[in-house]
Amino acid sequence: MKAAKRARRIRRMIKKTLSLLLLISVLIFVLGGLVLYYPEIEPYLNRLTFVPIDTAEIDAYYDLLSEHKRSGKELVVDLGMSDADGLEVAIDKLKAKMGLSDVRIGLGFHNEEKPPAYIKKEGDDMTVFVSTRITNRREEINLLAHELSHIYVWKLKESIFGACNQEKLVDCASVFLGLGVLTLNGLTDEYTVSPDGGYETRKKTFGYLEPNQFAYLLARYCAEHNIKDDAVKPYLGPAGRKYFKVGSRYLRKRTRQTRTPARLVPVKSAIGRKY
Repeated sequence: MKAAKRARRIRRMIKKTLSLLLLISVLIFVLGGLVLYYPEIEPYLNRLTFVPIDTAEIDAYYDLLSEHKRSGKELVVDLGMSDADGLEVAIDKLKAKMGLSDVRIGLGFHNEEKPPAYIKKEGDDMTVFVSTRITNRREEINLLAHELSHIYVWKLKESIFGACNQEKLVDCASVFLGLGVLTLNGLTDEYTVSPDGGYETRKKTFGYLEPNQFAYLLARYCAEHNIKDDAVKPYLGPAGRKYFKVGSRYLRKRTRQTRTPARLVPVKSAIGRKY
């Protein structure tokens, strides 16, 4: 009896969710049609869907990197790996993209769920440890990009950092190096319905920035390199496209305002720290 009631509740919940999604889809279609025939109303619709993003601190970190280094020459949308390639291949490809080819970086694994990844330094050798619980290739590459960005930051002169949160600086560095698409594609925010009527919500984020902040930085990178939004969207997954749209919209408004300097927190060494 209890199982039957529970099944009915789940079916009702699924029906309500699907009805809501259908209503949203119809609304989007109608609004899209209105914009097509009445383009003058688009600015008003943008105001209704505008999402504010806290960018003062990450802008300060991105500016700091820009003052001392050149950003990545190209936006990396794919590492060009096959399903048979191991993560060692991903590390080598990331090293080449990040200017770390001269650094010895090994790969290890650990069996705990947390942390999903961390880096260990022994002399001049580095080892990235990834949790065996992470099985999604995009998530693995996201984690590797973060950990190798630590090495990139460590190779810079520590005196340039002043007072900053190094973990957030590292997240900014990964986008600064042209890895923003890989970062966004490692975030999951999906709702799926199985053929038997069950449903599953997957939402997983890594790093020390909010997804919208990652997306804003990617939009900033693209704007500074004259890369159109439409050229990026095909390479992003559903979650990445959603966040990128929010970040791009915020950037367009942000360019009409003056960024305010951030209050930075004391820097702490991240060597040996876990993700």
